[in-house]
Amino acid sequence: MYDLLIKGGTIIDGTGTPGFTGDVLVDEGKIVAVGRLSTAAKRIIQADGLVVAPGFIDAHSHSDLKLFADPLAREKILQGITTEVLGQDGLGVAPVSEAAGELGSFVRPLLGTLDRWGWRTVGEYLDALQRARPAVNACVHVPHGTIRMAVMGLGDKKATDDDLSAMASLIRQGMDEGAIGLSTGIVYAPAAFSDRRELVALCRAAAEKDGVFTIHMRSEAAGVVENVEETIAIGQEAGVRVHISHHKVSGMTNWGKSKETLSLMSMGRAQGQEITCDLYPYTAGCTMLRTLLPPWSLEGGVGGILHNLADPSGRARIKEDLQRGLPGWESTARAVGWENIVVTNVGPYQGQELEGLSLAHIAALMAKDPIDALMDLLLIEKGQPSMITFQQD
Repeated sequence: MYDLLIKGGTIIDGTGTPGFTGDVLVDEGKIVAVGRLSTAAKRIIQADGLVVAPGFIDAHSHSDLKLFADPLAREKILQGITTEVLGQDGLGVAPVSEAAGELGSFVRPLLGTLDRWGWRTVGEYLDALQRARPAVNACVHVPHGTIRMAVMGLGDKKATDDDLSAMASLIRQGMDEGAIGLSTGIVYAPAAFSDRRELVALCRAAAEKDGVFTIHMRSEAAGVVENVEETIAIGQEAGVRVHISHHKVSGMTNWGKSKETLSLMSMGRAQGQEITCDLYPYTAGCTMLRTLLPPWSLEGGVGGILHNLADPSGRARIKEDLQRGLPGWESTARAVGWENIVVTNVGPYQGQELEGLSLAHIAALMAKDPIDALMDLLLIEKGQPSMITFQQD
């Protein structure tokens, strides 16, 4: 007798076929038949009026540590998500160097915290995750920023041949231990300090193991078309499969450019480059508040950021760069607008609750320019707040 029969639901099978009423037969954890079935089973679930579908894949998740704190993954399971893809944006928790404490502080606004990590390698991380018995399946990338930090620290410098060799070795090791590929986020330090030569070299290491290169591009606003072109070119040069994370066009003046970017991806595929993308099912994104700062000010990790925010000359330079921009760097604040940046994970300021307020609102409460309010908030909160940016149409 089979284990389970789900009867009478509206079946969405994931092939693009319109939903149809039917039954699903499951045995030993696998679907063995779909259709109008009269087979006996040990357990029957009557699904009339309900939808029966494959589990959804969260293609861009930051639950790297949260699955230890909440292995039931309630907020994902209740949405029908059964698989999460971790180690995104080049920011992850394995492999870990001696600077594990510094890494933990650096990724905290994105990944949260865990009292004790207890692993060094990707394999040890996956073993620890297996022991936590999360309710979802999980796979992980080797994160570019994490291995760059392990090999080169958090400085703004170009990788030497020895640095590239060491990082490539960590990629190969991580993939041998179970990682699916390499991720990067070149808006985030320290990956923000990398150049194309570095990206191609590391992608080649991932390609050797048939891995995927998953990228949070440098620009998703005015430079989004050029960045898609560059991403495709990196994939072609390195011979690696490419996946663009949360593809979007940010800022009202840029809306509509997705016609060009999607056309570029189609042309890339026609030329033999495997390239895919995912996107948000909503019009906002979430990340670390400190990513609003110019890249040079992020050098040295949280300590370096706080030093620049406390130093009068550093503050003046940050303010000028946010007002005028920098060659090769696009200010999210200028593209989106202070009124569309909502602050999260932040404590009260002089008795005023700031959680959920826009930076424009917070600046008014502080009676300050939005840039000064941003810098003061980051300094007071030790660089840890996050933000939600309402930037898409």
